[in-house]
Amino acid sequence: MLGSRKTLVAAIAWALVAGAFAVPAPASARQAGNVLYSYVERSPSLVLWDGEFGPVARLQARLKVLLADVDPSLAARVVADGKFNRTTAEAVRRVQQLPAYSEFARDSLGGGATVTAEFWRELFRGDALPTLHDRAMTLVLTYEATPFGKPAHWNFCQRPLAGGRRQAPCRTNDDSMITWGPRGATLGGGREIQAVLIETERRDPTLVRDAFGPEYGALRRVLGLATRVSDQQRTTPRSREQVSDTELFTCTIWLDATRAGIWAEALGRVGSHRVTQEVYEAVYKSRDYDGGKMDAFFALYRELGIAPSEVDYAFFLDRSTHTNGVFAQGHRANRPGAIAARASQIRDSLSNTAAPANWQYRLAIARLMPTGAQRDDRNGRDMAFIIDGAGEGGLSATELANWKKRFGLRASMTGLSDAVVVDYSPDQTAFVNQIEGQPLTTEERATCPDWVVQREKLSH
Repeated sequence: MLGSRKTLVAAIAWALVAGAFAVPAPASARQAGNVLYSYVERSPSLVLWDGEFGPVARLQARLKVLLADVDPSLAARVVADGKFNRTTAEAVRRVQQLPAYSEFARDSLGGGATVTAEFWRELFRGDALPTLHDRAMTLVLTYEATPFGKPAHWNFCQRPLAGGRRQAPCRTNDDSMITWGPRGATLGGGREIQAVLIETERRDPTLVRDAFGPEYGALRRVLGLATRVSDQQRTTPRSREQVSDTELFTCTIWLDATRAGIWAEALGRVGSHRVTQEVYEAVYKSRDYDGGKMDAFFALYRELGIAPSEVDYAFFLDRSTHTNGVFAQGHRANRPGAIAARASQIRDSLSNTAAPANWQYRLAIARLMPTGAQRDDRNGRDMAFIIDGAGEGGLSATELANWKKRFGLRASMTGLSDAVVVDYSPDQTAFVNQIEGQPLTTEERATCPDWVVQREKLSH
């Protein structure tokens, strides 16, 4: 989804966020690489933000215990918040100086810190290593910056000229309405929020009701409303007939700051529960959601005769989170025709390159598949999966600038390698994303004010 949350992330501190209860990693053709996380000291400072439910938070908790007696001052500064910052790096280096872990001291020289698979195993006897998916999500969620447990973000009138207040004029990017969770789930488009909440409520009947409290009735109404309109031709300004029942109904919620706050906080509370996190990941893994996009990217590589690597997996995951997938000009879906057309374009673009490496295929995809909105943002994200192979000299001036602006991340920071081959298949589970409900009445459709209905699109 291209929700507004993604346009606001650039203002957030350097962050890497890994999924707490991630879906199983794709099978590797051979053993995964040795490095799990590699913190690099630099200016401005890097903060690897994993979220309070992820592997880094577990790492911090363990470091804190180990340092409690030998360095209580440092232990007191370590917080299990998932933010792998200078303090966490210092704690890693200090623990690696302890007799029981001294063999790992060579891994973290200078101001940085490296957590290897062997070091993790020594720290957590019997605890599973962060998976390939965990580490790929680290990069994805760097840009999304919406970990589980954090309040959702409303997307109405994302950039009004009147200081961000709920009044005209209204500028926005999309019809997503609200963005929630690590993959940027929304009420519009694929109805990811609806799917997650309906399945979560099926598994735990009281969790969602308790979180939404007085707004639970409104939530149930939203779960039964349509998010699509028959007329797909968008105009600026829009007519009311071009706006879905869901958007018109939630518009009135957003206009009331108290109600909007209840919704944002309620989604944050729901997301702090493991059952929701597991459902969320399962929905995104399924073929009907981002699993289908991932499958299309792997099919594209099969069409090209290329063996996908760990870095390719992470690249596909980030693009599946932030874009519509493979799509080629003249094609409307991630289907064989679109995949074949895109593969042909990629081959043509690399026709003068002998035996292209995987990073060169990723660079070709980045150049051939820019997004319509947030183009520089998407390009900067792409470069994180290319820079290790291309080097700074292998990027154009614009690509290099975009990469630096989007935090200057590298796939190698999470130990991802082009030397490790992976495969993938999406989950076939179908998730219900709408319950039985009545459409809005004529009076209800008239409640959202014209200045919201007729909002103008932001330009990029």
